[in-house]
Amino acid sequence: MENIDRIVSEDYVPTDDDIVRARQATVGMSHTYFTTNEGKYEWELIDVGGQGPEREKWSAVLDDQIDAMIYFSALDDYDTYSGETNDEDKTKMEVSKALLEALLSDGLTNITCHILFFNKNDLFREQLENEEQFNTFSEKLGYEGDNNYEEAIEYVQNWFIKDIPDELITNLKIHVTCAIDPALMEAIFIDIKHSIFHSRLSRGGLSI
Repeated sequence: MENIDRIVSEDYVPTDDDIVRARQATVGMSHTYFTTNEGKYEWELIDVGGQGPEREKWSAVLDDQIDAMIYFSALDDYDTYSGETNDEDKTKMEVSKALLEALLSDGLTNITCHILFFNKNDLFREQLENEEQFNTFSEKLGYEGDNNYEEAIEYVQNWFIKDIPDELITNLKIHVTCAIDPALMEAIFIDIKHSIFHSRLSRGGLSI
């Protein structure tokens, strides 16, 4: 509420921080096109919704020849229940975990670069600072370690992929992210570009 006067003013112009904090639910399929390296590389980003009804549309994207799949899971969803008809007794993180397992088990042989984003690390860090929330996290995920952010993050990563066969996560890249941290996201994007370039070369029988 500290920015309410600025936002309701007649001459309001969104700041970069306002833009990265804006949220809109993804419905259907949206395409975003952009270039990097001064126009040298053209990218197409396809965003599909993650809610139950939207997942039926995933196959239309995954069946195409795409270079990478970026899968999002929120770190603060360990105690938020799904509410979906078939998963009412599961948390959103449990549903997200099962969905990734199903996606990778289905093959996705046309995609050689799989990227897993654990998003909202800022909220997760804040929650761990609350003793009651930390105890809830420990109970929900079976965590027995100290109240330490780095250790908890590592545990979540291992818990999330522990039921996926090793051969299916060979090309899985994991990033802990915060969408409202531009510097962090820029560094991650650079790493993702390298991963995608490497996977395309590998698919063509080349290596670097």
